[in-house]
Amino acid sequence: MNDPHAVTATFAEVESLKALWELQQEGKAAAHLSEIRDRVCARRRKLGLPEPALTTISTTLRNGAAKGVFKEMMLHSGGELVPLVRTGVRSSLGASRTVQKVAYAAAITPQDTLPHMLRELASLYPASERAAAVLEFARSLGFADDVVKKLDALLKKA
Repeated sequence: MNDPHAVTATFAEVESLKALWELQQEGKAAAHLSEIRDRVCARRRKLGLPEPALTTISTTLRNGAAKGVFKEMMLHSGGELVPLVRTGVRSSLGASRTVQKVAYAAAITPQDTLPHMLRELASLYPASERAAAVLEFARSLGFADDVVKKLDALLKKA
């Protein structure tokens, strides 16, 4: 992508990005819609959240690809991935075969996404409660209690 900082991802897009980033860590460059949905649904089940429909994930991926969050790829029989070029003309002829070959890759990194999302979350907190938000974020990242206490002490000095 040309300028990853110019793109902001929605929460739904970040859920799909997380699945793709995990798959990249496992050595997989791109994934099919069904693989992405399986990961998003597994994450949501763990959190006790409703699972999105396959069509919801599909729409999220296509819209995200249009704005540069995802790369649409075509997976050839030999396993080769090539960029998918959309013509703007939609046809149902051969659509099911084509859809099965479409794969998605993340076009942005967590580092591209996180600053925007953190600014959005911070804006939800009143200024008087932002220190508490920082501490909660540290806890949610899994920092030990002693580290959170030190952070709390630093924030009280600031």
